[in-house]
Amino acid sequence: MNGILSSEKKEFIIKECMLFSVQAGLQTRNKNFPIYNNLPEAFTTRREIKYQPDNTSNLKIEIFDFLSIYLTEIQEKGIKEDIHLLKIQELADRLTTQFKPVLHQGRFRIGVSQKIINLFLKYMWSMGEIPGPCHCPIDGIVKSQIQKHLYSVSLVDWTRLDSLNDYLSYIRAVKQLADAENLSIAEWEFLNWKRRDI
Repeated sequence: MNGILSSEKKEFIIKECMLFSVQAGLQTRNKNFPIYNNLPEAFTTRREIKYQPDNTSNLKIEIFDFLSIYLTEIQEKGIKEDIHLLKIQELADRLTTQFKPVLHQGRFRIGVSQKIINLFLKYMWSMGEIPGPCHCPIDGIVKSQIQKHLYSVSLVDWTRLDSLNDYLSYIRAVKQLADAENLSIAEWEFLNWKRRDI
């Protein structure tokens, strides 16, 4: 064996970033707006879950495939904001259509879709795999940073956010703060987002 190739190492890291992004998006802390519905009895054992056509593992696989394809598109064509917005909507709608029975209120929300996609792109940008993203992951920390500076801005919690208009309210607020510091949206979020104490 000739050792592990750098391309294999890169592929491993990219897949781990996908996993981290999906986990961050699916682990919301809002008890009123969870990701999944109360799962029926058939979903309670691993053996049975494996054979369900609409189980939560398949939902994650669908997200991984989506992120992989979007990454390739960005590497080939760059990032355009109008396409990025369509991608956020597309992921939410696709998962809603395919996995409605296991989703809370039968819907995969825009807020969760954007968190997964934007966090993954933040990782890829940090690794030098893509140019600077046009947006940033929207979450509770970003919301609190916005509200520290823009008191009058009213924002829907990201865990229940389910419209592009509400999402764009966040983006406009971040852009206003980023412009004031001569930063891009991605740079502003990178510098202002702080990991919670562990």
